[in-house]
Amino acid sequence: MRKFGKRLGALALGAALAAGALLGAGKAEAAELLMFEDPGCIYCEKWRREIGPIYPRTREGQIAPIRFLPKSGPRPPGLNVGPIIYSPTFVLVERGQEIGRIVGYPGPQFFWGMLARNLERLPPSSFQLQSMGYPPPVYR
Repeated sequence: MRKFGKRLGALALGAALAAGALLGAGKAEAAELLMFEDPGCIYCEKWRREIGPIYPRTREGQIAPIRFLPKSGPRPPGLNVGPIIYSPTFVLVERGQEIGRIVGYPGPQFFWGMLARNLERLPPSSFQLQSMGYPPPVYR
């Protein structure tokens, strides 16, 4: 019976996430993590190898889906972030406004710790999973 309950819970979560995606949970008004990068950046490539494959499946990735942007070049309309000097630079935005940033990538522990600090700055209303019945995460 426990296995059935776990499977049902996993199916419900998957259906909720899919419904959220279909209903526009990833729209510009939601939280988003922007990764500004340069071609050939070894630290960008390291992040893509170590974190990139798992990020979308994490709770953090559900709260703030990632979008990749070139460090140099025009910014998307409605995006209000400060200057980007180093690559990679991760900028957490909500409704196009910068909430926080992570400059560089020395490794996974640094990234996850800094991301947790930045996610704490988001107002509770920005957590997409909260509308699906899940409370916002608590980072310590």
